[in-house]
Amino acid sequence: MDESPKKVETGRREAIKTLGAGALAGVFVPKPVRGSFNSDNLLERSLTLREQEGWTVNEWTEYLTKHGADVYSASGKLQVPLNNDDDKAHVEELERSWITITLTYSENLGSDDYIDISWTWDYYAPDAPIPLDLVKIGWSSDDYVRVGEPWYGSYVSEITDKDSVFDNGFVAEYDSREQESTTLPPDPRPGEGQTTYGSGCGVPVKTKDTDPSLRRIEFDYYHTWNEISYDISIGPNGPSVNPDSETDQWVAEGGALETEIRDGKEFNWDNA
Repeated sequence: MDESPKKVETGRREAIKTLGAGALAGVFVPKPVRGSFNSDNLLERSLTLREQEGWTVNEWTEYLTKHGADVYSASGKLQVPLNNDDDKAHVEELERSWITITLTYSENLGSDDYIDISWTWDYYAPDAPIPLDLVKIGWSSDDYVRVGEPWYGSYVSEITDKDSVFDNGFVAEYDSREQESTTLPPDPRPGEGQTTYGSGCGVPVKTKDTDPSLRRIEFDYYHTWNEISYDISIGPNGPSVNPDSETDQWVAEGGALETEIRDGKEFNWDNA
């Protein structure tokens, strides 16, 4: 039975632990890394370097592979709707916008396996303020078990004042507005070149005694342009995010079986 829903306000920026610039493609700024890590652990070492050097997901996976890990990725690219229907993103907020989401599964790390989700945005920065985005990743209670705390990339944070980390998944906040104001040129204009930026997060797991062809990893990415409250509940397939408004947010829902990730397949989007 699900737990009671937990209320999450996307506008609570004071709880955000900003980790600094580093996810902007092509423009990387070294920054301090939160916490202490075991340098003999390949996963922890790679995530430390990923933060410090502002690696893209491809650079991070290349490092893991070079050091003996097996890394598999599936991805998909979506255009955010441009029409002004009530349930679509508004043209004045997002213009010719694309998001690419990559789901990565890593093993033979010298420790636990690791599930990672990363995303990159390609669009002109809107003039209006943007609330925090939400990212959810989860799985069936029968497939994996979380064995450590989630890792949060640049501008990504735990929802510190609410329950958001569970045995079978977690929900994180992504402050795209802060990243834009820190790393993007002021007042970009259509026709002057698009900007690319994004971030990622993930969690160490152990597999349960099931077949990889049955183990499925689910994700949701919620992008909003007005303040929205969310309910978060937890069930047998991971966290569930439920917004109080369907008109001021756009969500990409997807996922993949572990065997599909190993085959590098593109996502069949559940909803977008």
